[in-house]
Amino acid sequence: MANILVISEKYWPEGGGAELATHLIVKYLSEDNFKVIVLTGTSHVQRISNVDYIYNPLLNYTRKVQLWANTLLLGKNAKFKRLIDNVDIVYLPGIAYPLLSFIRNKKTIVHLHNYQPIQYLQFIPAPYESYERLIGSPLLDYYMGKLEYEKRIYGLMAAFLALLNRVNKLIARKASLIICPSRRQANILTLKIPEVSERIIVIPNPPPPTTLTQYHNSKKFRTPTLVYVGGRSQIKGFKLACEVVKKLSSEMKLNAYLLGVQKSSNKVIVKNKGIIHLYPRMPHDEALKIVSRSWILLFTSITEEPFPYTVLEALFLGTPPIATNVGEVPEILEGTDAYRYMVKSFNIEDIVQKSKEVLSLPFEVFVKLSKSIMVQIKEKYSWRQIKEQYLNIFRRVDL
Repeated sequence: MANILVISEKYWPEGGGAELATHLIVKYLSEDNFKVIVLTGTSHVQRISNVDYIYNPLLNYTRKVQLWANTLLLGKNAKFKRLIDNVDIVYLPGIAYPLLSFIRNKKTIVHLHNYQPIQYLQFIPAPYESYERLIGSPLLDYYMGKLEYEKRIYGLMAAFLALLNRVNKLIARKASLIICPSRRQANILTLKIPEVSERIIVIPNPPPPTTLTQYHNSKKFRTPTLVYVGGRSQIKGFKLACEVVKKLSSEMKLNAYLLGVQKSSNKVIVKNKGIIHLYPRMPHDEALKIVSRSWILLFTSITEEPFPYTVLEALFLGTPPIATNVGEVPEILEGTDAYRYMVKSFNIEDIVQKSKEVLSLPFEVFVKLSKSIMVQIKEKYSWRQIKEQYLNIFRRVDL
């Protein structure tokens, strides 16, 4: 079997859906007797037996520019060069693209969980067809930076750094293979880097781990309950979510859990007929417990989501997402009873109406819907099939 070096500046449990996907893929590889080494900037990782983890502080960063500068030092490091010499494949699921320039005569696999090669802030507003001419431009980074951080200065900084990001676009072309988790992401990428189209392969991110079944016996709250996990991020639709919760609370008895919106302590607000629970960022397992007991997941992102792991996890837990029609969301929901609750606009009234369709169901009817969704999504995203797809890629050392 081939020797594989995984270079991931963040590693689970640090990070989010991308890092969890990386962790699961590393697990797949280790179970198939690949020799796997993970080079990371995360000091405390969730370890997998027979996988070697190497911490390198050069991959520990607070700003992307700092990371990219550090990779120039790392690429010339003697220990790093020896690591490269002793492996067959280098797998990059993060954004340390400058390292590709230091890797010679090895097969390199880049796994895209965002739009970093073409956009400095990684985000593209949805639907991308409306912004097609701006994709890859500093102007779009200015717009997204100002929107996310609500200050013009951040937009200007993003626009300036977008010029630096063009180097990543050139370097990404060096990859032997590029994995995209969705067809839509692949289409957007080839729109701006057409020369990599023949090296792109589309594979969904791994489904949630089997340990997720520990939450299946969690009883749903008797009171209609929604959960939102996007924090205060504007591009995740925080303001939109707040307006929806406010509107629902004025019309029906409701419990709402907004996760990641407080800096430290919890807070409870009674608003008309609703009880709103505000939480700071919490460990993944604790968030899953709330998602598993909720009636709906409110997913109000306004960007092209390559593969929204939150939506997939909610489905596996039997919690229908009330999700905006962005990125991979339609492909994930298609074929399940949750598809009918997808919102085709960013209109608050539409989101409220779809939410009420579920929240107003009799409890027994909702439980039946919940169980149906769980069965459907498990059949659609078979971990065995997806695992085999990933293993077949890494078995092909002659990429």
